[in-house]
Parts: sequence; C-alpha cells; structure tokens
Amino acid sequence: MLVRENWDVLRGIVDADTLDSTDARALLGIVTRMHGETEGDLQVSTIRLDIEASYPIKVDLKAELLAALQSVEEASLEDAGALKRTVKRFISRDKSLKALAYVGAHVDDDNYDPSVPMAMLNEAVNASVIMDSEVLDFSQAGSPSEPTRTGVIGFGISEDMDLFLDGGGANGELAMYVAPAGVGKTSYLWASAAYAASKGRNVLGITLEINSRKCVQRVDQWLTRLDKYTLIANPVIALKKREEMSGKIWIKDWTAAAPTVDDIRALVLQMRQKGQAVDYLMIDYMELVRPDHFNINQVRHGYSQIAKSLRSLAKELDILVLTAWQTNRAGADKHVLSKTDVGEDWGVVKIADIALGLNQNAEELRDKIMRVNILKQRESTARNLVTLHCDLDSMVIQRIDASADKEPEEVGSDGTEPHVAGSRIVLGGGAANITWQQDSHT
Repeated sequence: MLVRENWDVLRGIVDADTLDSTDARALLGIVTRMHGETEGDLQVSTIRLDIEASYPIKVDLKAELLAALQSVEEASLEDAGALKRTVKRFISRDKSLKALAYVGAHVDDDNYDPSVPMAMLNEAVNASVIMDSEVLDFSQAGSPSEPTRTGVIGFGISEDMDLFLDGGGANGELAMYVAPAGVGKTSYLWASAAYAASKGRNVLGITLEINSRKCVQRVDQWLTRLDKYTLIANPVIALKKREEMSGKIWIKDWTAAAPTVDDIRALVLQMRQKGQAVDYLMIDYMELVRPDHFNINQVRHGYSQIAKSLRSLAKELDILVLTAWQTNRAGADKHVLSKTDVGEDWGVVKIADIALGLNQNAEELRDKIMRVNILKQRESTARNLVTLHCDLDSMVIQRIDASADKEPEEVGSDGTEPHVAGSRIVLGGGAANITWQQDSHT
C-alpha cells in the first residue's frame, strides 16, 4: 500500500477495523497521513524516519512499529488488480469469522441479537464483490476505427489461419489447441510459443507433461528445422539461432507438481517484479492444471473452472494464454472436429476465445499431413479448415497449398478428405533466447 496506484485502489476498502494487530493499525494511520501529504509513492526509509521522530520516548512501541515496518519492506510487490482481490478475499473471510465468533460467544445469551452477525455477514458479502462500478458511456466511446483487440499475435502454423482469426490471438484471450492423444498438441504449443518469441514477445512456457530439456529441444528444432539427431550433431546451429532472437522464452518445469491458476499468477507477477516482462503465457496443458478448489465428485465442473480462471488471468494480466485440451474418443476419428468432440467437459470450449482442432488419420500421419480447423472464434463466423505439411520430427509446420484450405462444410459429411497437392510455402523461422527452471513443488 506504499505504492500510490495500490493505495488509490485500496484506501476505500481497508480501514483500521480490518486489521487485528495494533501495530498494523498504527502503520496504516501513518501511511494514510503520509499519502495525504504527498502525491507519489511512499518509501520505507521515509516512514522509518517518521516513526523515529514520532516516538522518541516510547521505545518499546517504536521498536514494535519498526519491526512491523521491516515485514512490510520484505513483502513482495503485487499487481494492483491482484492485490485488490487478495485484500477483498481477506476482508470477506475475516468478517465471516467475526460473525461466526459472535454467534458462538452469544447464541446462548438471553439478549442475543441475530442482526449483529447478519450485518457482519452482509459486510463479508459486500467485501467479496470484486466488480468495479465503472461503466462505459456509449456517447463517449472511441471511433469505430480504433482496434478492439491489443497485442494480436499469430499462431505461426499457417498465415491463412492467422488471417481467418483476424491476426491470431490477442491479449486478454484464452486460446487452445484441441486434439486426440498423440497427435502433437505439445509440439504445436511450442511451435506457437517459439513463433511469438521470434516476433519479439516474451514467452513463459509452463510444462506440466514433458521435462524442460525436451521443451528446449522442441524449440531448437523449430528454430533450425532439424531432427533431434542432426541437432545433437550440430549444436552450434541452434545456439546461433537463439542469439538472433528478438524476444525471449522462459520455461517453467512443473512436471512433478500440480499448480493452480493462482500459482501460475504468482509466478508471472514475481517474474515481472524481477524485470522479466512476460507478455505471452503458454501452458502445456490445461487438463493438468489443478483446480483451486478440487471436488472429486465434480471433476468436470473443476475443468470448466480452470478455463474460467485462465481466461480471467488473461484479462487481469493483459496477456494471451495459449493451452491445449483433449478430444473424446469419437473426435479421434472425425475428419473435422466440432465443439462436441471435446473430451470431459465441452464447457472449456464455450469459455475459450479461440479453439483450433488438430487431427489426422493413419495415412495422413505417414504422409506428414495435419488438418487444422477453427472450432470457435469470437471475431467472425469463419470456421475454416487448413491442411498443413506437419513433420513434427523436425518441428516443420507449414502450408501445403492454398487450394487445400476449405470450409468444413465443403469437405463432406461422408468423411471424404480434401485433395492435397501443390508446392509448399515455408513460413519464416526465427531464433530464441531460452532459459528454463525445474521445480518439484508449487
């Protein structure tokens, strides 16, 4: 709350009654007074001098306040929006506990007044509301020529597909690849992440399935278009490509853990505080993220909740979140995937802003062909299908022929497949600065 931006958000929420500690109440009083005397951020050193001057005789009180201030100094800085949610959640729980404590202490009294705990619970409900009261006045809205999306970045697998998606994904959106097991979701995720980094984005890739060394190998293969054996024999090629990179890739290995969306949020905020300006988040993959509140009897509801939380995270951090999801068994045999082919809970696609289906049959796998169709997007009604050359042994994903790009309806309900022919157009590669971190716990 020393930061002016946070103070402006929280000063109407936090008061002395919120805090049980007398030292914390005293510090809040000092911070309130000093914010009234200055326009900028407050410094711990300035508050320390104020305490030294204000309590020259009360040595014990001064020592307690300085100790409390020390804990403030050691606390990490949080994003104002995330901090507001944290504080409101704390206040709501605190007032709920006080209501319960009152009931426990006075329910047997002759003069017990139920309106007292009811008032506390009403305050708890009000505190839990995190919606802002600001609304957009349509008469003051910007020009129709102003962009409705920011930070738009292509997925890097097909220029045509990015065109169909009005440029690709954008900040504040949740995008996902949907595919049967073994088709290549992980490879497509890392291809898109590497593409974003090649365009200057700072990508955090969270791996929940394969270890960080394999992730590095996927990116190096995408950069060099070499299979892993050729890459191992020629490492200098990959190292040179990494140096040419305009963006960055960080890899967080959480394969031995089960992080929640809150864990992921905390990681991004901590990295930003360290100057690692993450502006693109890739998670491999969503089904392995743990719900914040897991109920074994409502597993599917937990999946939808993860999707909602990730989409909220995308908006909160103003970042594109890219992840993946499995199809059901029926979807594995479909030529063109639909929303109902999503495994476990098709609600995840309802929540996503963009969903792209990946599929291939045994013959296409042999011929290195992948079909990618739009299951969902919010920018248009286009549900196009593109057919790609897909050599995942070398991480080469590229367009085959524009004539192979069809609307799903043109493919035919009998499962007949589009003709694939013509010259290949290779999309640009790129290089990456890559770092990774392995962790065994959240």
